[in-house]
Amino acid sequence: MFNKNPNLLTHFSHLAAIDSKLFKKLFLFFLAIHDLGKFSDAFQGQIQEIYCKFYPNQTSKVYNIRHDSLGYVIWENKFVINQRGNITGELFDLDYFSLKSSNDKRRHIRELLNLFINISNGHHGKPPSLANNATRIFVNNYFTNENISDCLEFLEESYKLFFSNNLISQLQNTDFQNVNTNVKNISFWLAGLAVLCDWIGSNSEIFQYKKDCISLREYWKKFALPRAEQAIEIAGILPKKISKLKPNELFTDANNKFSLTPLQKACVELEIQNEPQLIILEDVTRAGKTEAAFILTKKLIDSCGYDGFYIGLPTMATSNGMYQRISLFYKKFYELNSQPSLVLAHGARNLVELFQDTIISQRLLEDFSYSEDEESATAHC
Repeated sequence: MFNKNPNLLTHFSHLAAIDSKLFKKLFLFFLAIHDLGKFSDAFQGQIQEIYCKFYPNQTSKVYNIRHDSLGYVIWENKFVINQRGNITGELFDLDYFSLKSSNDKRRHIRELLNLFINISNGHHGKPPSLANNATRIFVNNYFTNENISDCLEFLEESYKLFFSNNLISQLQNTDFQNVNTNVKNISFWLAGLAVLCDWIGSNSEIFQYKKDCISLREYWKKFALPRAEQAIEIAGILPKKISKLKPNELFTDANNKFSLTPLQKACVELEIQNEPQLIILEDVTRAGKTEAAFILTKKLIDSCGYDGFYIGLPTMATSNGMYQRISLFYKKFYELNSQPSLVLAHGARNLVELFQDTIISQRLLEDFSYSEDEESATAHC
């Protein structure tokens, strides 16, 4: 997604105040390990007929904690342990992420890692937890020693896949006080991006299961990346190319005719600055204020390099009305046949037939939820 939409990477790395290459690898690493909780014996034991083939004389542990929280629990209790400011754990022993740096620096590094593990493990719409109803969650109640060893091996391979010595040196020189605050401020945005990636990556028609044994690096290069490109295209979430139509050409009819009102003409002639600005349109009824606003929108897109826009309205009814109006011409903002998305974003949109008719229908294999309160990524997408 970052390769196809570099502006997205630039946006988040700028907000975090982290070099874009380092930010990309950090996000990808924690996204890759977001399902550590699925290594647990408790999770694996949900399908007993398969579990019994591997462990015929064994009863699985009880699965009553969500797998996202289980991933966070094992990270915090086995791999990067913080005991009153004293950092230990398996990744500390390996000196991954330079965790054996000076005390102050290692605490800052650990805090940054903790932010990212929270972001990636909040991939089902809520932050992970170390406790269940105020009761501490113990790793050994859900993971066997074999599970823990498998998790560590996967972490090691993932770390080697994404991080070079140069990137880790760059991490050491990070202004952590500034960066950690910034990442915390955008953490829900990043968690939302993780949710989106998890949904796209859960398309089992594209990402089919592989039975042959290959290295993680080979799987990543030969299987994951090519299919990710395909999945991103199908999902329809990439920015579309903006059309070269002039703003006043958005509303022309079949005969290329559209008469500008005085307000719309003023908007066409208004000089747009490449900076934040507030433009207020005020005129009498039927002065064409809505069209004037979209003329300005097109000018802003053309002048400032944007690729989309939001429309905010006070009620669902007015939103429905605007959705119907803009559906007639919004494609003119973009190049022909680019299939841009128009989304109605309020809570009752499923009741609007016009919106329902526009949703991309792609056949997905039947999926199931992991537990009563824990849906898989494709269960309602």
